[in-house]
Amino acid sequence: MTETWSPLCLVPACDVGRAAWPMPVAVLGDDLAVSQDGRAVALSQIAVAVSLTAEGAALFDRLEAAQPGALQGIRHAGDPVAALVAALAHSQARVARQLRELAQLREMAERSLQSFQRLEAFVWQTSKGERTLVQHLAQEGSFALTRAVQRLPGDSAGLTDVAVWIGGARGVLTARLVLAESAEVVGLWQVTDPGEGWLRLALPRALSVDAQTPMLHLDWTGEPLTLGLSLPHPDPRFQCEGGAMLALKLWKFVPGVAAPMAPEAHGTEPGTGRWLMPLAAGPLTLTDETLTLRHPIPAGLRLAQVMVSAEGAVEMALTQGAPRWQPIGAEPVTLVLHDAAPGELLLMARAKGAATLYLDPVEGFAHAR
Repeated sequence: MTETWSPLCLVPACDVGRAAWPMPVAVLGDDLAVSQDGRAVALSQIAVAVSLTAEGAALFDRLEAAQPGALQGIRHAGDPVAALVAALAHSQARVARQLRELAQLREMAERSLQSFQRLEAFVWQTSKGERTLVQHLAQEGSFALTRAVQRLPGDSAGLTDVAVWIGGARGVLTARLVLAESAEVVGLWQVTDPGEGWLRLALPRALSVDAQTPMLHLDWTGEPLTLGLSLPHPDPRFQCEGGAMLALKLWKFVPGVAAPMAPEAHGTEPGTGRWLMPLAAGPLTLTDETLTLRHPIPAGLRLAQVMVSAEGAVEMALTQGAPRWQPIGAEPVTLVLHDAAPGELLLMARAKGAATLYLDPVEGFAHAR
């Protein structure tokens, strides 16, 4: 950062009364102290140093011997006005140099940001990185929920998803994820009429490397709803109800990076996001038959694609209606479905003779890419 700079003219004490000075003056004493009106002044505030006598020049020589380079480029002798003109030119050159350096810093910052964006795009497009399950506290009991607060185990760095076990009921569940140290609300969800089982709440982007204490706040309005409890915890700070923690699942990803969501997850931003939908655990073998794999379409999904390859005579289609068959061979092919509607996604395959299919997870997007 550039410090505040109020330019002064440095004059030896013996020369102060010998001229009318055209700018504020700092005085160099015989003890080499620099002051203005009895207040010490830093040499960084000196724009020009002017001596009018041999005695004053000698004093400047002593200062430069004690602090080499202290008056480099700003020392003058003789006419104060001419010295001031030279000092102004010097200060203008200094400002121009600082502006160039500032422009270079901004350019470096922009390049760093662009590099990070390209890295994030690379992770999205090539790694198909999945959020990693890092904590699973199984359900051992339950209690009737109206309001609950649970301190999550571990810190917030890289946190992407939180899942709680609930019993199905009609009503509205409001969940907030708050960082205790900064009081920042990093996630807010409202789920209407949740079904029984694990309710997964997802953030669009993994939380940053700034590790804080995540707190999950739950509020329920509607019919009686049960919330799952896990085992008791000895630390009161982690206890939610009756000495026990909530039944929880936690996922993490690369801190600060947007990660594809699971299809069953509830996001914080409707209309945005990316999903991964695995259809098969491994290669599939067909013999003179037609196979249909189905998957519910997450709310908000508009475009889906899947990379496939095969050994044998195979045709495949990614569809929601009548299939448009496409030959598939050993070279990977991407099947794409545009303008997906709510309902089921169908991946269909038909083989003549024996064939083996290789499938990546289906990628879903909230908008056309």
